Amino acid sequence: MSRVIAELSVRVHTFLCGLSGHEFLLNAEPGKMSLRCMSCPYETPGWAIKSTHGAATHHTQQQSPSASQARVRDSRHVLVH
Repeated sequence: MSRVIAELSVRVHTFLCGLSGHEFLLNAEPGKMSLRCMSCPYETPGWAIKSTHGAATHHTQQQSPSASQARVRDSRHVLVH
């Protein structure tokens, strides 16, 4: 019974956090990237990351640094170019 109450409490907290706006941080794990809330256990489904070991990485044209780097606009948004 106390297990059910604990689970319900977590779900209500996550719901209320979502109403006010989750505070997302980028979460990187081997083979996966996702967004995870700092205030509750909510996590987005994320994206699968493929390994590029052994892949050719030679480019004929040089890219500008901003084309291959992420810029952080504020603590809640990461812009990838």
